[in-house]
Amino acid sequence: RDFVSTISNSGAHLLGVINDILDFSKIEAGMLDLDSQVFDLRQCVEDALELVAGKATEKQLDLALDFTPDTPEGLRGDPQRVRQILVNLLSNAVKFTEKGEVVVRVSAEVLGVQRHRFSFEVRDTGIGIPAERMGRLFKSFSQVDSSTTRTYGGTGLGLAICKRLAEMMGGGVGVSSVMGQGSTFSFTLVAETNPDWVSNPLGSHVDFEGRRVLIVDDNHTNRRLLRATAEFWGMQVRDTELPVEALEWIARGDLFDLAVLDYLMPQMDGRTLAQAIRRHRDASRLPLIMASSAPMNRRTAPEFAVVLSKP
Repeated sequence: RDFVSTISNSGAHLLGVINDILDFSKIEAGMLDLDSQVFDLRQCVEDALELVAGKATEKQLDLALDFTPDTPEGLRGDPQRVRQILVNLLSNAVKFTEKGEVVVRVSAEVLGVQRHRFSFEVRDTGIGIPAERMGRLFKSFSQVDSSTTRTYGGTGLGLAICKRLAEMMGGGVGVSSVMGQGSTFSFTLVAETNPDWVSNPLGSHVDFEGRRVLIVDDNHTNRRLLRATAEFWGMQVRDTELPVEALEWIARGDLFDLAVLDYLMPQMDGRTLAQAIRRHRDASRLPLIMASSAPMNRRTAPEFAVVLSKP
């Protein structure tokens, strides 16, 4: 099994090197053409996150998506290349982060009628980049230092390709970093939006106005994003990082229509909290949703009405 795993990992790495060189060669020769089709931007970003979710779970990192509410979801462009840039930046963020979180933020600025500048940020809590080496990041076949390749792998082509692709889509790239605290890589693109795109996945028949939701998660970013989404839907939100505090609220009779619980929490995990909640409220009075960065399903968590994967 060890030998087969080594062969598989080496093959995947070699394929990545070959793809990078092919893309770079096409760009240098002016032979890389961008596709033009209407696509779902949110789905494109979520697909990119899904590709790195397994590795993030292995390292017990929190993945989060901050898709600002006023960002158009239907646009015309090349979804494969947008996803390629995101996967590259996300893979680097997960690779260079040993604990904490990786957060993607997507926003848009109006440039004209059905025309926006879309901004993407990938923020991590990783090792950071020395200020004197920032200029090498987007150069071809360049790494921050020679030990990076030995420790983490890579060709030094990924960020150079991202830069060229972003420029081909009318945008650019950027980076900021603090040693030992993390980095934020960003890119922009300019695209036309589709005015006929239906961006509300809930449907018009769902009304969350005034519903009371309890959010329990030890990660501040996740709580902030969940709160923002729920409040955008008109819900009344109360959140805490402490499972014990949430249990106290329920035990004293505070009413909620729904509770969203994180699974991996240091004091008390989500299943233990759910079992304690069930001693005070049954499923008909308080349905529970689990949000988990670890592989879970309803069979292994019967206390929950729904089990969702982060992000």
